[in-house]
Amino acid sequence: MTSNVKKSPKTQTTSRAMSTLPGLADARSRTLSDRAGIQYPHLVILVAMAGFCFGCQESASSDSNTAVESPAPTAAEIEAAWLAYELTPPSDELNAILTESPAIYPFEECVPFDGTAMTVENGYLKTAADGSRELCIWHHPAGCVPEGMEFAEVVSCDNVRTNGPSWFIPPVQRFKTDPALFQDPEYRNELAWTRDQVAASGCACCHSSKVSGYASMFDIDTPGSWLDTLSITAVVMGAGMATEHTYLGYFPPEMNFGFDRETTIYATTDVPRMQAFFRKEFERRGGTQADVEEARETFIRINGSLIEPATVCGTGEGLDEDGRLIWNGGPARQVYIQDVGAQNPGSPPTHDKPEQTLWALYSYTSADAMVSGTIMPGDVPSIAEQAVPEASETAPVFEDGRTYRLFVTPDFISPALANCTFTFGTSSNQLEPNSRTCESDGSLCVTLKIPETLSETPEKMVVALFRQLPPIGPPDVFPPFTLDSPELTPGQTYDVLVEANTMGAYHVYAVLYMPGGGAASWQAVPGTDIVGTTEAFEIAGPGMTISEPIEMQILE
Repeated sequence: MTSNVKKSPKTQTTSRAMSTLPGLADARSRTLSDRAGIQYPHLVILVAMAGFCFGCQESASSDSNTAVESPAPTAAEIEAAWLAYELTPPSDELNAILTESPAIYPFEECVPFDGTAMTVENGYLKTAADGSRELCIWHHPAGCVPEGMEFAEVVSCDNVRTNGPSWFIPPVQRFKTDPALFQDPEYRNELAWTRDQVAASGCACCHSSKVSGYASMFDIDTPGSWLDTLSITAVVMGAGMATEHTYLGYFPPEMNFGFDRETTIYATTDVPRMQAFFRKEFERRGGTQADVEEARETFIRINGSLIEPATVCGTGEGLDEDGRLIWNGGPARQVYIQDVGAQNPGSPPTHDKPEQTLWALYSYTSADAMVSGTIMPGDVPSIAEQAVPEASETAPVFEDGRTYRLFVTPDFISPALANCTFTFGTSSNQLEPNSRTCESDGSLCVTLKIPETLSETPEKMVVALFRQLPPIGPPDVFPPFTLDSPELTPGQTYDVLVEANTMGAYHVYAVLYMPGGGAASWQAVPGTDIVGTTEAFEIAGPGMTISEPIEMQILE
């Protein structure tokens, strides 16, 4: 099906005929075994025996403990299937959705309910204007379809993926489940059930290679146990032992077909059952309280802008001398003015407008993002819509001498461009255009040593700051330094000035993305792309220079 693409950031509800949603009318009547036969041309999984992917076996219902009937695989069969497991990178079309498309504001899509094709509790249905009953599904990673269905077969994943991770990291076998465990019918049953729970949510759009056709980081359709592609952090959050994942957003079960994603990171209709299964996995891996704390810290490192407190606005942040909002960095799709102490804006539609948000602008998805120095508080530019208060309401009057918080982001749940407090009516110190130097506040200068073996022009140079290496996503500080098709001399050095409007311990991660490399996904390709890094160092605010050149080498 082709979902509506939202041109306004307001939540919307659309209605369509059942025939425009292939799979919705008959998904309930087909078994998972039937659906597993669907082919996706950009998926390469060379698994000779499909039964070794327990996610592809017949589903176990949430109210049943009947063991799956598929025969248990041998250790040799599982190993052979893993050796044959391979995913191709995203197609150009999909990569454009993941990395270039603005986040589509989540919306609820409604279709007429056909009671002859499926069974859904009345409490989860809505009444249309004509009195008919409708089935409504949220286009969001935490949105779910009725239990027993697969999200990617019911609605399009295109909109959901714009609100998910934009980088492709091929799933790998991080942990090896004891093959003897597969001889236990109860374990196989619970494994199949957890897989089907995840498949019913929008999360499957980025983590189900067989049905959605795309999987990054982990894959619920791998050979053996799909849990083997999970890090210990993901296991901890699957068990509900750390709850920081709630910053990513969730819906109340009563508006999400009974699925709860507040307690565990994977939406489920049976929280105790999901927790029990993942706690056993945690124990099998020898998990400790230190792993729980590390899971929390890892989440915060990756999603710091959702949690980090505001600092005092520095040079180039707050208001300019004409009273316009300014921030350091690139264009923004969301700009907020909040009371001091307000929660950080998070994932839409449930966490992007926290209390104490006084005023917010959202760029239209069909328009350019907003640029620093072009927005007067209270005025709405033609490329954006007032999201707080409602567009029909009058913008608040800001008081001279009062302190407010400025929160600016390139897009929802992306690293913030500004998260600081300023005094209304007082202009901040500003840098003249192109006047930034290595001594300017929030500046970092580095020198790259270009390898003598460089034989062609890179597609792109990126010099970025990360809290941890190797990177597992986009840079932690935006914007990174980027330069398309840089002209470099083999064996010589190249000086770079990076905007470092942050504080804390960071690594420099520099990449020359070569033809055929990973420029589109932020992930350097071993044997192709050229990488240079530093040890972690403290950024305190004043301008600084790393004197030692960073050696650039082909990533092994």
